[in-house]
Amino acid sequence: MLEIKSVRPGERSDDISELSYSTASGYLSNIKRIREKWGTTRVSRMKPMKIQEWLKGLNLAPKTKGHIKAVMHRLFEKAMFWELVEWQRNPMQLVEIKGISKRRKRPLILTVDQFFMGFELVPQPYRTMVLVAKS
Repeated sequence: MLEIKSVRPGERSDDISELSYSTASGYLSNIKRIREKWGTTRVSRMKPMKIQEWLKGLNLAPKTKGHIKAVMHRLFEKAMFWELVEWQRNPMQLVEIKGISKRRKRPLILTVDQFFMGFELVPQPYRTMVLVAKS
């Protein structure tokens, strides 16, 4: 059985290079979700169809589901590396997530007039910062 160990953000593991605090926090958030569903399941019994159904049922943004899938892909890779399962095609390659690259909301695009109307409301020194960042 593959045990998903808890690692504190910023803590270094011998097996992985140093991760930034935000990267480690993101991984741990996804690992928590994975552990809640699959924590007692042997890696060899985790089937792509069941994983895809589980991901589809999560009330999360497609991008977040993609991040969870990526962490699970890495877990399968490590399980093969550590010889916990036979070397094979990574089952996560079969899992599909619809809408992962699509935006959920349409971006707000300002006209030049709208930009300058809002720009007038920005106090100094921030107004200068906006001008410098814009150019």
